[in-house]
Amino acid sequence: MKKLFILSYFICFVAFSSNAYWFEINGIITDNNGNPVPSHEVYIYSLDMVDPAIVTTSPGGHYHLQLWVSGFYFPEIYVYTWAYCDNEWTNFVEHFTAFNGTFQVDLQICHHTSVPSECTADFQTEQISSHYYGFLNTSLGEVDSLRWYFGQGQSSSKDSVVILFNDNGLHDVYLQIWAGGNCSDSTVVTIPVGDWDFIDGNVSMNNIDLPDGSVYVYQLTGTINESIWTTKVHIENGSFDVPYLFFDDYYLQAVPEFDLSGSYFPKYLPTYFGGSKSWETAQTLNLFTTPSPVQINLASYNEMYYGPGSISGTIERFDSIKGAGSNFYLTDNIRPPISLFLINENDEYIDAKVFEYSNPFQFNDLPLGDYTLRVEKFAEPSFEIPISLTELEPKKENLEIQIHLFFMAVGIDPTKDSQNGVEIYPNPSSERVYIDFNANEFESIKLFDSWGQLLFESKNVQSGNFSVDISTYASGLYTIILMRKDGLFITEKIQKIE
Repeated sequence: MKKLFILSYFICFVAFSSNAYWFEINGIITDNNGNPVPSHEVYIYSLDMVDPAIVTTSPGGHYHLQLWVSGFYFPEIYVYTWAYCDNEWTNFVEHFTAFNGTFQVDLQICHHTSVPSECTADFQTEQISSHYYGFLNTSLGEVDSLRWYFGQGQSSSKDSVVILFNDNGLHDVYLQIWAGGNCSDSTVVTIPVGDWDFIDGNVSMNNIDLPDGSVYVYQLTGTINESIWTTKVHIENGSFDVPYLFFDDYYLQAVPEFDLSGSYFPKYLPTYFGGSKSWETAQTLNLFTTPSPVQINLASYNEMYYGPGSISGTIERFDSIKGAGSNFYLTDNIRPPISLFLINENDEYIDAKVFEYSNPFQFNDLPLGDYTLRVEKFAEPSFEIPISLTELEPKKENLEIQIHLFFMAVGIDPTKDSQNGVEIYPNPSSERVYIDFNANEFESIKLFDSWGQLLFESKNVQSGNFSVDISTYASGLYTIILMRKDGLFITEKIQKIE
């Protein structure tokens, strides 16, 4: 259910007072016509209160509450109420610092005549320091019980709680509520913890702003093969900004995404900050030393080409990409995209495509000659496929480039591999898969599940009959990869049945 928020929000920390004192809060609740709203609940709470105080407005719309403040500090006080208008909940929150005396908070809410028997999970967040956060339950409905989950083994059932997050990064805070009438709801909010900054920038092509595209941001924590956080932000009219960047080294890769369906000139290529097309030679960005805004100038190929040749195939990703709908920023919810570059015999990058998911690709109008397909994934060794387009074979079709968790491969259809005479059977199978081949030796035979996890491997397999036992695996699709001595791979998808 969509909710609107009207929030007066500030954070203030004041030195503690040595004397305890009474603090009085009062006000009036009116509707959007200025009429008082009687018998309406108002919640008043702070982080040091175990449960919020609930007061009900008088026939004239007034409410009043007197709080005893311990005197060790001046707490942050929240006054909160709600209304149900236009088929949606609306929260009204006022936030201020308590001092000796009286504070008046008047709230104007939309007029509502009926409230559905529903509950909606919601909470407010207050940053106390870089790693301490306070959370306040502001859920809608008659909440009987609740449960917070903060990760790192931390949870709570209180209305308000203060949590210490030990690690820098984005932390998902989850709230589950249960209310009368068998109603339950939950919500999750991602909290940036630690000292962080943001960076903005511009992407241009020959001094013209890129109309549409994406910037992928790669953060390295430790060595190049350790934890990598991937961020994706949109480029609009050349501009982009990246929130929640922690003080570390980053790589930025700009990818053009404007309409490329027709012929265009020049060809603009995915480019890293610093002008490189490859992450191995890209320039890192450091928040301490790199001024903002950041400028990325897209690399391009400035010659047009026409010819009878073409190269086509499919990128198949088996490296655990999660589905759409996940948060992109500073998490590993997406794997780095695959950059597929087309390089001519003069070592010039003449075209490129980028893939987040499995998809077909095609390069058309190519002159006959020698080419290289360079497959690149951030922080992993690149993979190159040599291709020759000749008068006898001007088209190279049905290439299957497989991206696994720890390696890349180009697949060969075993039914068309005359050199090895490979036969893989039965398919589907419930017990064993047999592999017959005539070659002297395969470097390895591997079995992967649908997520790209290696389940079985046998090295230096001699020619003859070989079998893989799949009887203990769950039903589903698996991939067998036979690695040849020349570096090419034979792949076959196997269906396991009961």
